[in-house]
Amino acid sequence: MAVCKPPPNYPLCPIPTPSRIERRPVLTGLRDPFRLPPPPGRPGETYTVEELKGPMPPGTRGLVINQLKLQGVVRLDLSNSMIAVVVPVYANRAYFLRENDAVYNGAVSKITPDSIYFKENFLDRYGRAQVREVVKRLGSASGEGR
Repeated sequence: MAVCKPPPNYPLCPIPTPSRIERRPVLTGLRDPFRLPPPPGRPGETYTVEELKGPMPPGTRGLVINQLKLQGVVRLDLSNSMIAVVVPVYANRAYFLRENDAVYNGAVSKITPDSIYFKENFLDRYGRAQVREVVKRLGSASGEGR
């Protein structure tokens, strides 16, 4: 610790007082003021590619249900389970989904030899979170829901 030597014409060393101590604001729990907040979701509507701005999570977590098309179903011999092969409309890439795999706005609930069932999370027109079942079938239109 350095010893304070006052100048000859100054009788005492300045003592740090609370007004001289550097104060930093507490920033935990606050949003970044230079970043735009996400737009409010429109209740009861599903997402389109244009509305999903920003980076999506990598892999199957970034797949949106209404943008998927079922390309095939594979049955595993040993475990007698099935794997669905889905392709997003906007990309030329295949993803393999099993039951209970999570996607961006839901999860896979069941896989049959000709279809895949999703539990999709959405907001109703009152802003309450709801769950609905969406079915994608082999060779059918991509917007089919139940």
